[in-house]
Formats: sequence, C-alpha cells, structure tokens
Amino acid sequence: MPNDKSNKEQIESTFDMKQPNNIKEFNLNKNSYEEFESEIKVDKPNQDIKIIINQDFNISKNKKNCINKVDHKDKNISLTLQTYIAHKYIEYLLYFFSRLYNPDTIAFYLIIMLILSILKRDYYFIFKPISFVAFGLILTLITKKTVGRPRPKLNTKRLFNVREKENNGSMPSGDSLQAGIFAMILFYYYRLYFGFFLIPFVMISRVYFYCHYWLDTIIGAFLGIFSGFIVYSLFSKFS
Repeated sequence: MPNDKSNKEQIESTFDMKQPNNIKEFNLNKNSYEEFESEIKVDKPNQDIKIIINQDFNISKNKKNCINKVDHKDKNISLTLQTYIAHKYIEYLLYFFSRLYNPDTIAFYLIIMLILSILKRDYYFIFKPISFVAFGLILTLITKKTVGRPRPKLNTKRLFNVREKENNGSMPSGDSLQAGIFAMILFYYYRLYFGFFLIPFVMISRVYFYCHYWLDTIIGAFLGIFSGFIVYSLFSKFS
C-alpha cells in the first residue's frame, strides 16, 4: 500500500494546481481513497473533485498472492517425496532415471539414431531429432531465465548428489522436457510407445534428488510433448 504521507502530499499539491472549472484530478488506489475521502470534503468543501481509482495495484497484489500460494502448495507436496528415504536399490534405480535424459546420454541417443539413419540410407534423418532436441533446449533456457524459480534446497542425505552441477533455474525441468520430446520422437519415427511410460519415472527421480519440484516436472513434460508436436508438424508441412 502506498505511504500515507505521500498520498496526502499528492492531494495537497493537486489542489494547488490551476485548472479550469475548479476541477482537480488525481489517481488513488481504493484504500487511499477511502482513507482520505472525508479529509478532502472537509478541507476543500468548494472544490469539485474527480478521483480515478487505480485498480492495477490490487490486481498485481492478487496475482502475486495467487502465485505464492501455488508455489507454497507445490513445495509442500514435493517435500513428501524429497524427505522420503528410499531403499538403496530403489535409489540406484531412481538415479538411473534421473540421468536418463542428461546432455551426455542425449548425445549417445543421437549417435545411435545417426547410425540407424546411415544403415537405412536416410542420411538427412538425423537432422530431425537434432532439431527436436535443440528446440527443447532453447525453450528450456528461455523459460528458466524468464521464470527464475530457485532450485530446492538439499535437506535430506542421498547416496548420489545429482544436484552437484545443477544450479540454474528450477522451472521447468529440462530432463522432463527432453523425456517428453524423446517420447514424441520414438512415437513419430519408430512407432514405439514406451517413451511415454518413462516420463513419470523421470519426474519422480528429479523431485526425489531435490533437482525440481513437482510443478517443474509437470510443466517440463507438457512442454516437451507440445514441442515435439510442433517440430514434427513443421517437418511434415515443409517436407
């Protein structure tokens, strides 16, 4: 809420201005108007007043409160999994899924696809999955920079420190996004569906190792599937 003193000074300075027809105009938010309404009428009984109620302040405040509530709820739900201590063999499995769509493993997948395209004598095919991955990477970097959500704080001991080299933004999950993209690649070009079944395991593992919150992984997976659809549609249209 604006400072009371500054609002009063604004009112006083406005009345000193020379305007035709003895009418003065100024902006106040709703709370300021209710607080100074009686004072305006008493101090300036012969002054015609035109007040514009500025609603931007309240809209911005409500929007911020809504975002904070969603953020708080998401963190509390994520905390249930993040504080859970899994059996070591289960954690080994979760670690496997947490690394399934890291940059080094993605490079390995692209090499396999390159070999298959050479064997099929479809030498230009490799540009398609590379375009999928590149589009997803650019989308991830832009969204992370725009949203700027911090990563979760590591509070529970894990066998593997997956967070060691991951200090950029938390929203969205790049691994979940790439999981969605590769699910679409496997579906469109190889008619394989198991990529979609891998997405939930990737999401769980990323939350478990304090890399992300649930909402980061959900939005990441959605953006990945959506990106795959967009890129495939573009290739289909211009091929």
